[in-house]
Amino acid sequence: QTRYINRDELRYSLRSLYYYAPWVRQVFLVTDSQVPEWYSAGDGSLKVVDHKEIFPDADALPTFNSHAIESVLHRIPGLSEQFIYMNDDVFFSSIVHPESFFEVSGIARAFFSRSMVPYCSEYQSDIASEWGAINANRLLHGAFGVMMPYKTKHTPIPLRRSLLEGLEDRLSSRYEQLRRSPVRTMDDLAPTSSLHAFFGLAEGKVVRGDIAYRYINLARPDLEAALDSVAYSRRAMVYCLNDTEIEDWSEFDYVQQEQAVKNFLQYMYPYQAPWEKRDPDGE
Repeated sequence: QTRYINRDELRYSLRSLYYYAPWVRQVFLVTDSQVPEWYSAGDGSLKVVDHKEIFPDADALPTFNSHAIESVLHRIPGLSEQFIYMNDDVFFSSIVHPESFFEVSGIARAFFSRSMVPYCSEYQSDIASEWGAINANRLLHGAFGVMMPYKTKHTPIPLRRSLLEGLEDRLSSRYEQLRRSPVRTMDDLAPTSSLHAFFGLAEGKVVRGDIAYRYINLARPDLEAALDSVAYSRRAMVYCLNDTEIEDWSEFDYVQQEQAVKNFLQYMYPYQAPWEKRDPDGE
Protein backbone atom coordinates (compact mmCIF):
# COMPACT_ATOMS: atom_id res chain seq x y z
CA GLN A 1 0.00 0.00 0.00
CA THR A 2 2.81 2.45 0.83
CA ARG A 3 4.13 2.16 -2.75
CA TYR A 4 1.15 4.13 -4.07
CA ILE A 5 1.11 7.00 -1.56
CA ASN A 6 1.86 10.35 -3.21
CA ARG A 7 2.79 13.41 -1.20
CA ASP A 8 4.30 15.23 -4.18
CA GLU A 9 7.75 13.96 -3.17
CA LEU A 10 8.98 13.95 -6.78
CA ARG A 11 8.32 17.65 -7.17
CA TYR A 12 10.20 18.50 -3.97
CA SER A 13 13.03 16.07 -4.61
CA LEU A 14 13.67 17.80 -7.93
CA ARG A 15 13.44 21.21 -6.25
CA SER A 16 16.10 20.09 -3.78
CA LEU A 17 18.33 19.17 -6.70
CA TYR A 18 17.80 22.62 -8.24
CA TYR A 19 18.49 24.37 -4.91
CA TYR A 20 21.58 22.52 -3.78
CA ALA A 21 23.25 21.00 -6.87
CA PRO A 22 23.09 23.84 -9.43
CA TRP A 23 26.08 22.38 -11.28
CA VAL A 24 23.89 19.56 -12.65
CA ARG A 25 23.43 20.49 -16.31
CA GLN A 26 20.62 18.17 -17.43
CA VAL A 27 17.97 16.26 -15.50
CA PHE A 28 16.19 13.20 -16.91
CA LEU A 29 12.90 12.05 -15.39
CA VAL A 30 12.20 8.42 -16.34
CA THR A 31 8.50 7.51 -16.33
CA ASP A 32 5.99 5.05 -17.75
CA SER A 33 4.17 7.36 -20.19
CA GLN A 34 3.48 9.75 -17.31
CA VAL A 35 4.09 13.48 -17.11
CA PRO A 36 3.60 15.37 -13.83
CA GLU A 37 0.83 17.93 -13.99
CA TRP A 38 3.23 20.63 -12.81
CA TYR A 39 5.84 19.90 -15.51
CA SER A 40 6.70 22.52 -18.12
CA ALA A 41 8.87 21.43 -21.04
CA GLY A 42 9.79 24.98 -22.01
CA ASP A 43 12.80 25.27 -19.74
CA GLY A 44 14.61 22.30 -21.29
CA SER A 45 16.77 21.48 -18.27
CA LEU A 46 14.39 18.67 -17.26
CA LYS A 47 13.50 16.09 -19.91
CA VAL A 48 10.92 13.35 -19.47
CA VAL A 49 12.11 9.97 -20.80
CA ASP A 50 9.53 7.27 -21.46
CA HIS A 51 10.32 3.63 -20.68
CA LYS A 52 9.71 2.75 -24.33
CA GLU A 53 12.64 4.97 -25.34
CA ILE A 54 15.21 3.01 -23.34
CA PHE A 55 13.93 -0.56 -22.96
CA PRO A 56 15.44 -2.64 -25.80
CA ASP A 57 12.32 -4.85 -25.95
CA ALA A 58 8.97 -3.05 -25.68
CA ASP A 59 7.27 -6.41 -25.11
CA ALA A 60 8.72 -6.36 -21.58
CA LEU A 61 6.59 -3.32 -20.71
CA PRO A 62 4.88 -2.27 -18.57
CA THR A 63 7.14 -2.99 -15.64
CA PHE A 64 6.80 -2.25 -11.93
CA ASN A 65 10.28 -3.52 -11.13
CA SER A 66 12.64 -0.70 -10.17
CA HIS A 67 15.64 -2.97 -10.73
CA ALA A 68 14.52 -3.58 -14.32
CA ILE A 69 14.22 0.17 -14.87
CA GLU A 70 17.66 0.74 -13.38
CA SER A 71 19.10 -1.75 -15.88
CA VAL A 72 18.33 0.58 -18.81
CA LEU A 73 19.23 4.01 -17.38
CA HIS A 74 22.59 4.03 -19.18
CA ARG A 75 20.63 3.89 -22.46
CA ILE A 76 19.15 7.38 -21.99
CA PRO A 77 20.09 9.44 -25.07
CA GLY A 78 22.46 12.28 -24.19
CA LEU A 79 23.39 10.88 -20.77
CA SER A 80 26.81 11.98 -19.49
CA GLU A 81 29.59 9.55 -18.61
CA GLN A 82 29.35 10.69 -14.98
CA PHE A 83 25.80 11.04 -13.68
CA ILE A 84 23.79 10.81 -10.47
CA TYR A 85 20.75 8.58 -10.00
CA MET A 86 18.02 9.45 -7.48
CA ASN A 87 14.69 8.05 -6.40
CA ASP A 88 11.88 10.42 -5.48
CA ASP A 89 12.28 9.70 -1.76
CA VAL A 90 15.81 11.15 -1.72
CA PHE A 91 16.48 14.85 -1.14
CA PHE A 92 19.32 17.33 -0.80
CA SER A 93 19.32 19.53 2.31
CA SER A 94 22.51 21.54 1.88
CA ILE A 95 24.94 22.57 -0.85
CA VAL A 96 26.75 19.66 -2.50
CA HIS A 97 29.61 19.73 -4.98
CA PRO A 98 30.64 17.33 -7.75
CA GLU A 99 33.55 16.23 -5.56
CA SER A 100 31.01 14.86 -3.07
CA PHE A 101 30.17 12.17 -5.64
CA PHE A 102 33.16 11.83 -7.98
CA GLU A 103 36.93 12.00 -7.71
CA VAL A 104 38.64 14.72 -9.75
CA SER A 105 39.63 11.91 -12.15
CA GLY A 106 35.93 11.10 -12.69
CA ILE A 107 35.96 7.88 -10.65
CA ALA A 108 32.63 7.40 -8.87
CA ARG A 109 32.29 7.13 -5.12
CA ALA A 110 30.19 4.48 -3.38
CA PHE A 111 28.48 5.16 -0.06
CA PHE A 112 28.25 2.05 2.11
CA SER A 113 26.01 1.73 5.12
CA ARG A 114 26.63 -0.18 8.36
CA SER A 115 23.93 -2.68 7.41
CA MET A 116 25.27 -6.04 6.29
CA VAL A 117 24.34 -7.91 3.13
CA PRO A 118 22.82 -11.20 4.33
CA TYR A 119 25.32 -14.02 3.94
CA CYS A 120 22.83 -16.57 2.72
CA SER A 121 20.92 -17.66 -0.33
CA GLU A 122 18.31 -15.26 -1.66
CA TYR A 123 15.62 -17.67 -0.50
CA GLN A 124 16.49 -16.94 3.12
CA SER A 125 15.60 -13.27 2.89
CA ASP A 126 12.09 -11.87 2.49
CA ILE A 127 13.28 -8.28 1.95
CA ALA A 128 13.05 -7.43 -1.75
CA SER A 129 15.74 -4.75 -1.61
CA GLU A 130 18.25 -7.35 -0.33
CA TRP A 131 17.87 -9.79 -3.20
CA GLY A 132 19.83 -7.66 -5.65
CA ALA A 133 22.74 -7.28 -3.21
CA ILE A 134 22.80 -11.01 -2.40
CA ASN A 135 22.88 -11.93 -6.10
CA ALA A 136 25.52 -9.28 -6.83
CA ASN A 137 27.73 -10.84 -4.17
CA ARG A 138 27.29 -14.27 -5.73
CA LEU A 139 28.33 -12.92 -9.15
CA LEU A 140 31.21 -10.95 -7.63
CA HIS A 141 32.53 -14.04 -5.88
CA GLY A 142 32.33 -16.00 -9.10
CA ALA A 143 34.26 -13.34 -11.01
CA PHE A 144 36.85 -12.21 -8.45
CA GLY A 145 36.65 -14.60 -5.49
CA VAL A 146 35.63 -11.83 -3.08
CA MET A 147 32.39 -10.59 -1.50
CA MET A 148 31.21 -7.21 -0.22
CA PRO A 149 29.90 -7.22 3.37
CA TYR A 150 27.90 -3.99 3.37
CA LYS A 151 24.82 -2.61 1.65
CA THR A 152 24.91 0.78 -0.03
CA LYS A 153 23.10 3.77 1.44
CA HIS A 154 19.87 5.05 -0.10
CA THR A 155 21.39 8.32 -1.29
CA PRO A 156 21.88 9.99 -4.67
CA ILE A 157 24.08 7.39 -6.40
CA PRO A 158 27.14 8.46 -8.45
CA LEU A 159 27.39 6.32 -11.59
CA ARG A 160 29.58 5.83 -14.66
CA ARG A 161 27.75 5.10 -17.89
CA SER A 162 30.66 3.04 -19.24
CA LEU A 163 30.73 0.83 -16.14
CA LEU A 164 26.99 0.13 -16.45
CA GLU A 165 27.45 -0.68 -20.14
CA GLY A 166 30.24 -3.09 -19.24
CA LEU A 167 28.05 -4.82 -16.65
CA GLU A 168 25.31 -5.30 -19.25
CA ASP A 169 27.84 -6.82 -21.68
CA ARG A 170 29.23 -9.12 -18.98
CA LEU A 171 25.80 -10.20 -17.68
CA SER A 172 23.69 -9.95 -20.82
CA SER A 173 21.52 -13.00 -20.15
CA ARG A 174 20.84 -11.93 -16.56
CA TYR A 175 19.95 -8.43 -17.74
CA GLU A 176 17.52 -9.82 -20.29
CA GLN A 177 15.90 -11.96 -17.58
CA LEU A 178 15.73 -8.97 -15.23
CA ARG A 179 14.06 -6.73 -17.81
CA ARG A 180 11.37 -9.34 -18.35
CA SER A 181 10.48 -9.46 -14.64
CA PRO A 182 7.58 -7.00 -14.18
CA VAL A 183 7.94 -7.16 -10.38
CA ARG A 184 10.89 -7.85 -8.11
CA THR A 185 11.91 -11.48 -7.77
CA MET A 186 14.54 -13.38 -5.82
CA ASP A 187 16.63 -13.60 -9.01
CA ASP A 188 16.87 -9.81 -9.35
CA LEU A 189 20.02 -7.75 -9.75
CA ALA A 190 20.44 -4.17 -8.51
CA PRO A 191 22.45 -2.55 -11.33
CA THR A 192 22.81 0.99 -9.99
CA SER A 193 23.58 0.18 -6.38
CA SER A 194 25.07 -3.21 -5.60
CA LEU A 195 26.40 -4.24 -9.03
CA HIS A 196 27.96 -0.88 -9.89
CA ALA A 197 29.53 -0.48 -6.45
CA PHE A 198 30.70 -4.07 -5.97
CA PHE A 199 32.15 -4.66 -9.44
CA GLY A 200 33.44 -1.09 -9.65
CA LEU A 201 35.47 -1.50 -6.47
CA ALA A 202 36.82 -4.86 -7.60
CA GLU A 203 37.90 -3.38 -10.94
CA GLY A 204 39.33 -0.13 -9.51
CA LYS A 205 36.64 2.01 -11.16
CA VAL A 206 34.85 3.00 -7.93
CA VAL A 207 36.21 4.18 -4.59
CA ARG A 208 34.64 4.21 -1.15
CA GLY A 209 33.24 7.56 -0.14
CA ASP A 210 31.20 9.09 2.63
CA ILE A 211 28.44 11.67 2.75
CA ALA A 212 26.50 13.25 5.61
CA TYR A 213 23.21 11.37 5.45
CA ARG A 214 19.96 10.83 7.35
CA TYR A 215 17.42 8.06 6.97
CA ILE A 216 13.89 8.82 8.18
CA ASN A 217 11.41 5.96 8.52
CA LEU A 218 8.04 7.64 7.95
CA ALA A 219 6.32 5.13 10.23
CA ARG A 220 8.34 6.16 13.30
CA PRO A 221 6.22 7.55 16.18
CA ASP A 222 8.37 10.68 16.60
CA LEU A 223 8.20 11.60 12.91
CA GLU A 224 7.61 15.33 13.39
CA ALA A 225 10.59 15.65 15.73
CA ALA A 226 12.80 13.74 13.27
CA LEU A 227 11.73 15.99 10.39
CA ASP A 228 12.36 19.08 12.53
CA SER A 229 15.90 17.88 13.25
CA VAL A 230 16.59 17.63 9.51
CA ALA A 231 15.09 21.05 8.82
CA TYR A 232 16.87 22.96 11.56
CA SER A 233 20.28 21.30 11.85
CA ARG A 234 21.10 20.85 8.12
CA ARG A 235 24.02 18.64 9.17
CA ALA A 236 22.93 16.05 6.62
CA MET A 237 23.76 16.88 3.03
CA VAL A 238 21.20 14.33 1.79
CA TYR A 239 18.40 12.38 3.39
CA CYS A 240 15.83 9.72 2.57
CA LEU A 241 12.14 9.75 3.57
CA ASN A 242 11.33 6.06 3.37
CA ASP A 243 7.90 4.46 3.49
CA THR A 244 7.88 1.06 5.16
CA GLU A 245 5.13 -1.50 5.17
CA ILE A 246 2.74 -1.15 8.11
CA GLU A 247 1.05 -4.34 9.29
CA ASP A 248 -2.06 -2.73 10.75
CA TRP A 249 -3.16 0.48 9.03
CA SER A 250 -6.16 0.73 11.35
CA GLU A 251 -3.76 1.62 14.17
CA PHE A 252 -1.79 4.15 12.13
CA ASP A 253 -2.62 7.86 11.81
CA TYR A 254 -2.01 8.23 8.08
CA VAL A 255 -3.58 11.72 7.94
CA GLN A 256 -1.18 13.07 10.56
CA GLN A 257 1.79 11.49 8.77
CA GLU A 258 0.78 12.93 5.41
CA GLN A 259 0.30 16.42 6.82
CA ALA A 260 3.63 16.32 8.66
CA VAL A 261 5.52 15.33 5.50
CA LYS A 262 3.75 17.88 3.30
CA ASN A 263 4.39 20.69 5.78
CA PHE A 264 8.04 19.70 6.06
CA LEU A 265 8.65 19.56 2.29
CA GLN A 266 6.91 22.87 1.66
CA TYR A 267 9.00 24.47 4.40
CA MET A 268 12.23 23.02 3.00
CA TYR A 269 11.58 23.82 -0.68
CA PRO A 270 9.06 26.69 -1.03
CA TYR A 271 10.20 28.09 -4.39
CA GLN A 272 9.46 26.62 -7.78
CA ALA A 273 12.13 25.19 -10.07
CA PRO A 274 12.44 26.38 -13.70
CA TRP A 275 10.76 23.22 -15.03
CA GLU A 276 7.52 23.87 -13.13
CA LYS A 277 4.49 25.63 -14.52
CA ARG A 278 4.26 29.10 -13.11
CA ASP A 279 1.99 29.34 -10.08
CA PRO A 280 1.22 32.86 -8.81
CA ASP A 281 1.16 31.49 -5.26
CA GLY A 282 4.46 29.65 -5.70
CA GLU A 283 2.87 26.32 -4.77
